[in-house]
Amino acid sequence: MTGLRVSVGDVVDFGAASGDRNPLHLDREFALRSAYGRPVAHGALATIVALGLAADREELARVVELSVDFDQPVLPGLTYRVRRSPRGVEVRLGELRVLTARWTLADRAADTAPAAPAARGAGADRPGPPPLPDGGGPRVLGLAELAGLVDESYAYRVDSAALAELLSRGAAAGVPDALTGPLAWASFHTGMRTPGRDGLLVGIRLRLTGARERPAEVWSCRAEPPLVHRRTGMVTVHAELDGAASATLTLVSLLRRQVAAPTLVETLGTLPRSNALAGRTVAVIGGGRGLGAALSCSLAGQGARVLAVSSTPATALTREASAERLPIEPLTCDARDPEALTTAFSGVALDGLVLAAAPRILSLPVAAATVPECVDHVADAARLVLAPLAAAHELLAERAFVVFVSSSAVLEPPAAWPHYAAAKAAIEGLAGHLARHRPGLRVVVARPPRMWTEMTNGPAGAAGATPVGVVAGAVVRHLLSGPAASGRPDVLGPDALSGP
Repeated sequence: MTGLRVSVGDVVDFGAASGDRNPLHLDREFALRSAYGRPVAHGALATIVALGLAADREELARVVELSVDFDQPVLPGLTYRVRRSPRGVEVRLGELRVLTARWTLADRAADTAPAAPAARGAGADRPGPPPLPDGGGPRVLGLAELAGLVDESYAYRVDSAALAELLSRGAAAGVPDALTGPLAWASFHTGMRTPGRDGLLVGIRLRLTGARERPAEVWSCRAEPPLVHRRTGMVTVHAELDGAASATLTLVSLLRRQVAAPTLVETLGTLPRSNALAGRTVAVIGGGRGLGAALSCSLAGQGARVLAVSSTPATALTREASAERLPIEPLTCDARDPEALTTAFSGVALDGLVLAAAPRILSLPVAAATVPECVDHVADAARLVLAPLAAAHELLAERAFVVFVSSSAVLEPPAAWPHYAAAKAAIEGLAGHLARHRPGLRVVVARPPRMWTEMTNGPAGAAGATPVGVVAGAVVRHLLSGPAASGRPDVLGPDALSGP
């Protein structure tokens, strides 16, 4: 069993060599808004490295069929276990399966098996990054646009010398060009063309029908119109390639749906608009998007002046506040920094504080490789609560309310989320501490059911999820009608937050 580790530099180099410059891999700001909260490695890169670690060149030269399934993203900087099986390789993080590749071998290596790309000399000519056939960045396609696509034929260029150099750093130099070329194209076509920017590659089926004596940098490709499943967002592409080998491929990906910004209208079915909180000032930490933005809208819909704190400008919330004439004041501020928050709250008397900010949730099972990430997650989550509490502690009116946003995962923690369950349990511990030592405050712990937000916008993020507006309306309705302060947190479970 060996270890697979991909660096940020490896991801950048693979993007340049393959042409897959999808921002989920290369743009930190874009990836920050995804379910992963950071750039992730190309699945094709992880596959090629895993193949190189698990098998030698002679064996890989006999591969005639390859089937790859992606269950989880590969995160740069983590070390994954590579486990060889009789017919393939499996990549795991602890007990969590991340990637599986299965192959079928020919009886013997073809007489014309592709040769390794020539080493790049110091002054050798090198092609630039392969451009999109129609130029520009990745296509942004919805279900309707995908369903209207026709056959696509174009020439695909891979920088095989740069790719060989990259793979030699990861002990994967033995993977032949007949495999690396089609895998690089699969990454490019999915991430840049179909589905494009919002696609997640979940499976590759590759069949080699012939090989050449020399590696090729230019491949001719023809992709059939994609098959689109509108309910699930699954996109299937059948294609043919010809270059260092002749190959047929089937690519399966899932289209990430766009999460609409929360609006006041979403909360009105649970809580009609009123002036019940007129004259009150409430700070919402993490109030720029997701549940925090929905809580900002719902509180303002009851007449409260809302200070919506977010780490980046909350443009969608600002538009909603203007359209609905909501008394929301977006504040761009690092919620982890108590001094910055103290400055932002200067001269303000607070009647309420909502702690809705949280770090992104990654699948991190208990394993030696994940310990630093898990500890960092718990610390970051605690900091996003403690820093606002420290800044607002002296500003909270005697009968103010403080809402701690926890999760139903405290009751039923997913197997791959020990860090998340621990972080939410720690936050609930802070709620208990505040309620005991500031008995005049009304402390509420909200444990929402699963919601569909940018943080949970994975392949099946919307299926069965409770709208954030419904949860926000239920929380604010409870604040208006629930019991007074008791010296203990008032816990709202998932059932109480799923709507009337």
